[in-house]
Formats: sequence, structure tokens, C-alpha cells
Amino acid sequence: MAGCGKKAEENQKIPQNEEIREEHSGKEQMGENRNSDGESIAELYRDIYEQAAEMGTVGEPEVTRSIVERIGEHGYVVVDEVNQIDMTGPEQVLCFCRSVEEAQYDKLTIIAVTSSGGFIKYDLHTAEGAVNVTREYYQYSNGILKNLSTVSYPAESWEYTIEGYLLYKGNYYSESYYVLSLKERFPWRSEKYISRLSL
Repeated sequence: MAGCGKKAEENQKIPQNEEIREEHSGKEQMGENRNSDGESIAELYRDIYEQAAEMGTVGEPEVTRSIVERIGEHGYVVVDEVNQIDMTGPEQVLCFCRSVEEAQYDKLTIIAVTSSGGFIKYDLHTAEGAVNVTREYYQYSNGILKNLSTVSYPAESWEYTIEGYLLYKGNYYSESYYVLSLKERFPWRSEKYISRLSL
């Protein structure tokens, strides 16, 4: 397992890849003027959600995939909450992990699309090797998007595994242990890795 952040081992490094850096830079330029508030993100896929709600297909894999891909087209890192769909923008995660490892300042937003058509937005900030997380949970209620909760916490554990998973957790009351898949290469491992364990 390759680590980054507080639990990184000295002989385990995030691969240095200039192509990844250049691709990440391109994504940043594409999304530099984007508005990351919940309403603006929801607006990006509102047509997909409304059509699925009308047809009763919200939560079906293809609908979730369409939402993930649509938001990802706008430069965001996006994954579904059960890690069955390839993450968009994984190069941004690799660059952020490298910043954590090198104790540089950086920030990253990750969107986890839920089966109900809403999403969880993680705003990650790192400085001097520490990572702070702001987690916002958005859900639709009678067709109206609502922010059901917002919490901020330091990531006490932070790890990027060689299998391609990003793991981080904090102890802000009952916060869960989230695993965000970077690849769909190991679907047979999903049940083991995507379990959300209460602290």
C-alpha cells in the first residue's frame, strides 16, 4: 500500500509523473472560474435528475454514471458513493496527495454522487502536511435541493493505496470512514474496501 499524509511510509511515494501534472493543470484552468456551491453543482446535472425522477430511475447505475460524467466534464473530481464507477479527474487526487506528502499548500473538491440523486461535497485543504475536510451533504426533497448537514474536521488518517483508493477519516462525532475508488479495476474487492465503518 502506498501512503500519503500522516500515515505515509518513507519508502512509499506517489509516482512523479509530469504528464499527470500537466493534465491536472489543464483541469484547473478549465474549472478555475467555477462556482463550487451546492446549487451550482446541482444545476450541472439538473436535467438528468429531473428526467430520472419523472421516469422513476433515480439511483439506477446508468443514471448515476451519467451524473458522475456530467459533473466531471466541468473539471470536478467525482465518484459515486459506492465506488462502482470510475472516478473522474483522478490526476487531481494524485497531485493533491503529492502536495500532502511534500507539505505544500493545496486544495481539492471531491463530489460523491449518492443513489438518491444528491451528493456529498468534500472540500479538502492541506498545509504543512495536515489535511482539513469540510463535508457538505446535499439531498433532494420534493424536487428541491437541501443542504442537510455541513461539518468540518481534521483528517486524522489519510492514505492513498497502491490499489487506487483514497482513504481518509476524522473523529468529528460519528463521521464515517470513506474510501474513494480511483479505478474500477478491482470490482471483486469493492465490498471489502467500500464499507463505511463508524469510528
